[in-house]
Amino acid sequence: MRRWFPLVVAFVVTLPSLGAGFSLDDWAQRAVVNGQLNHTTRYALFNFGAGDAEALRPLIERGPFPWFTLPELKLRFLRPLSSALIVFDTEVFGSTAWPQHLHSTLWYLALTVIVLTLYRRLTPGVAVFAGVLFAIDDAHVMPAMWLANRNALVAVAFVWLGLWAHLRWREDGWRPGLVVSAIAFAFGLAAGETAVAALAYVLAYELLARPQPWSSRLRALTPVVLVLAGYAVLYKVLNSGARGSATYLDPVTEPLTFLTLAAPRFFANVGTQAFGAPDVYLALPQAKGLLIASGVVAVPLAFLAWRRWAPADEAERRTLKWLLLGAAGSLLPTLATFPATRLLTAASLGLAPVVATLLRAAWRDTGLRRGLGVLWLGGAFVLQPLTQWVVMPIGFTTVSTRALDAVKALDAKPTERFVVLSSSEFVPAIYTAPLMADLGLTMPRTWHVWSMAPLPVDLRRTGERQVELSVVGGRMIDSVFEENFRNDNFPIEVGQQVFIDATTVTVLTVEDGKPTKVRFDLDLPVEAFSFVWWDGDSLARVQLPAVGERRHFPRTQTMFERLMVGKQPPVD
Repeated sequence: MRRWFPLVVAFVVTLPSLGAGFSLDDWAQRAVVNGQLNHTTRYALFNFGAGDAEALRPLIERGPFPWFTLPELKLRFLRPLSSALIVFDTEVFGSTAWPQHLHSTLWYLALTVIVLTLYRRLTPGVAVFAGVLFAIDDAHVMPAMWLANRNALVAVAFVWLGLWAHLRWREDGWRPGLVVSAIAFAFGLAAGETAVAALAYVLAYELLARPQPWSSRLRALTPVVLVLAGYAVLYKVLNSGARGSATYLDPVTEPLTFLTLAAPRFFANVGTQAFGAPDVYLALPQAKGLLIASGVVAVPLAFLAWRRWAPADEAERRTLKWLLLGAAGSLLPTLATFPATRLLTAASLGLAPVVATLLRAAWRDTGLRRGLGVLWLGGAFVLQPLTQWVVMPIGFTTVSTRALDAVKALDAKPTERFVVLSSSEFVPAIYTAPLMADLGLTMPRTWHVWSMAPLPVDLRRTGERQVELSVVGGRMIDSVFEENFRNDNFPIEVGQQVFIDATTVTVLTVEDGKPTKVRFDLDLPVEAFSFVWWDGDSLARVQLPAVGERRHFPRTQTMFERLMVGKQPPVD
């Protein structure tokens, strides 16, 4: 039983996730499967921006994409296998969420079995301990809890199944391993881009694990290279990838933007893993600097830990070195998006046995070094991750429940043209329409977002059908969620106009290509619109000020900020 203890742990930690329900992208994807939304197809559920102005126009003109969205925005992720699994869940289980979460748990258990099998082969002395550390790693909470993020589990499960077959082929002479590995790699890539990160371990193995002629190592990489080449061609042919967003970047088409953001994103991810930091980069932007600094500190600290506690046996050291190289290499593809714990799923594969080895050695050390080592490694890789398996499902469920309550309270009519005047919270700003569709509620005629900047907003009515909106103390399109729709390579100019349903948007002032004041000219009387703002608790209906008068909307907390630091009053 002891040898399978990590499997028991993996099942137990996922139990709180069974009640997580649906959230965010789940709503949109389920609505597509059920035929209530048609911005993409059932087996391309991870296409969020077509990359074509004509195709994207309805999402801007009628909503929910904000007016400043780049018309050519492309957010198309090639995940047909993961899409098929969502279609299966939706058609078989309908609106009952817990069996779909159990489905994710089964994938997590399968991944744990595969990983544990490899640990027994690679690091038998710490295999069970490493398996437990892997099972409780908080990098897996979101993929195991959020149905739309399950793709990461499926992707790395197939890639490490392929790695197992690759090792059997290379070390045991098992000839089917060549074919099995290639097929498994292909299935992993069909599940999601996380597979590209996990494939770093195959390259790391051939670079460091076996002292063989380079010609032999290069030949051994042929299956991986061929599968990746075919994947790259298919990715291009199907017009997959990202363009125009700062949240998701394509290193090939936007290299300068990628390189500019690569270093801070890398250190933020390192800090997240090395110190068990929660997802503050996105949820608590004011803590970004501290998170990045923690990653800078972690690099020399990890070097010192290796110098002190790395095993003396050369074969064991070599194994841990290529696992570390694979973990580091798996971080590179993650730099194409904002730092988050969930992006470290591939890195956790190689880090678990390394941490298990170092933590065991630290425990056997003496004096202050023992105390510091156990405190650091045990806190960051055992205690903090365990808390996240409880805290994050509660937080995620709370956010979803509040969004659900806000949507139901709107009681939308099919003729209503909703305008979100100001919302520092992205969930009700962007996801209200998909949630309505998923719930089968009455959809409004339009859903327009005027400002989703996490800043106070001043509204001045300059005419019967004319309103000027100014953000206070900053700029629009200057936060992670806003930048999802447009990056700095596509600046907005003074006088630029955007035409949306019954409204003309004119940019009045900008700062470094980002709007600070915008005018909205309404084609219909104000009574034809339903104006709301996120007051911190709900989408409250409001009236426009009288002509010539102003109204101030303070910055309210986002849902994640409220969960992390408690309820705070609005900020003017």
